[in-house]
Amino acid sequence: MAELVKRFKRPELFFLSCAALFGFLMVVLTPPMQTYDEQDHFFRAYQLSTFNLRPDIVSEGPGISPSQAPGGNLPVNVAKMGYGYLYSVRLDVNHTSHYKLGVLKNNFKNLAWLKVDNNQKQAAYFPGAGAYSPISYLPQIVAIWLGRLAHTPILWFFYLGRIFNLAAWIALVYFAIKLLPVGRWLMVAIALLPVSLFQAATFSADAMTNGLTFLVVALFCYLLAQKEVSRKDLIITLAATGALSLCKSGFWPLALLFWLIPIRNFGSSKKYLLSNLSITGLSLALFGLWYSLVKFVIPYMAAVQRAGETINYQQQVKYIEGHPFSFVVVLWHEYFNSTMIGVLKYGVGILGWGEASIGLAGFLLIILVLVLGILMAVTEKNNSNLKWPQRLGSLIIAAGLVLMMSISLYAAFTPLHSRSIDGLQGRYFIPYIALLVPVFGGVLYKWRSKLAAVNRYTLVMPTAILILMCLSVAAIVGRYY
Repeated sequence: MAELVKRFKRPELFFLSCAALFGFLMVVLTPPMQTYDEQDHFFRAYQLSTFNLRPDIVSEGPGISPSQAPGGNLPVNVAKMGYGYLYSVRLDVNHTSHYKLGVLKNNFKNLAWLKVDNNQKQAAYFPGAGAYSPISYLPQIVAIWLGRLAHTPILWFFYLGRIFNLAAWIALVYFAIKLLPVGRWLMVAIALLPVSLFQAATFSADAMTNGLTFLVVALFCYLLAQKEVSRKDLIITLAATGALSLCKSGFWPLALLFWLIPIRNFGSSKKYLLSNLSITGLSLALFGLWYSLVKFVIPYMAAVQRAGETINYQQQVKYIEGHPFSFVVVLWHEYFNSTMIGVLKYGVGILGWGEASIGLAGFLLIILVLVLGILMAVTEKNNSNLKWPQRLGSLIIAAGLVLMMSISLYAAFTPLHSRSIDGLQGRYFIPYIALLVPVFGGVLYKWRSKLAAVNRYTLVMPTAILILMCLSVAAIVGRYY
């Protein structure tokens, strides 16, 4: 028993067991297409599985508005399953459990045994996922290949895709936690936020993005702790940063973290320059290559009608360039008022299509877990040799990433000259929060004796996380069943 308790206190093993158990429950209990843009991700992953890297611009199909949007011609049964499940129990929050179970039973009867028929195609649009690369959906693509190879029903390889996505995310985060020389429990706290685990248990592209972000941050802290960076370390870093730059275009600046590592860790100025130029250059090159391939879809993604107002990507970018101070005012209004609390509360504390709430108690538990994670991180021994240049640099990069995200959302989803940013969701901040690890890791170690009481919370955090996971599963069950 003592050995079991000892293992339970190891952050990477606690994460592995907790993420596997509750993640699998989320995979199974959440009905198909009931998470943010899951049908878009499913359609895009299927398109990529057929080696069609560039999305098409389709002009007719279910739900297409405006008349042209990024999408593709998919097997009719694939489109039927995606659209068939999408609104089945998404908008029936106030209906009885009997009604919901009846809807799910009817869906299973009509859709569960559909198989791929390549002889019949249908236009399907997926503007929210049209620009994503194959790296974002690598686990799901493998699942789709296996399903098509075995001629299984579409629903079978859909759930297999969810499972593979979860497994890939767990593996990335597990190795990130093991690599970290400091701040392991803080990384566990961030990774096991309800919406973080929930997104990993769906068909979303967020799983690979978040998992690779955690790994890149951990590699940065790990290399800081090394006396000399090895060739193997550089190859792994190149692979991780390169893959992340292909997941979502706005994440390539994380490669700049490695410029904050002292020259002495590389052995010479020449190796420092060559290594970092390779890391940053590869990330920029891959980002540029993919952007050049899919940039034609951006005007179609942005030029939509919302609440009767026109959104035009090019005009909005010109407005930001011509009125930078006005955009600063927009940022101030967006991030430094009471509505930001709502963004975090309803973005981090609500699952599914923003409908399965973990409640105020769950949101307070999230704050407690993050605070405990930070307190445990600041009193740890600074095995990573983090100093103020690395901490400040990490904070600046995090702020830069948030700024890039804000500009992207303002340009692509916000009406012209708006005083706010539309489309901002709490789940978008999950990867940026990972940079709290190098910011806070070991920062108050010299005052550990005065903060000795913090160590008593070691067992409080796992307990709080377990309660939070149970609340999340209960919210899903209560919402859909």
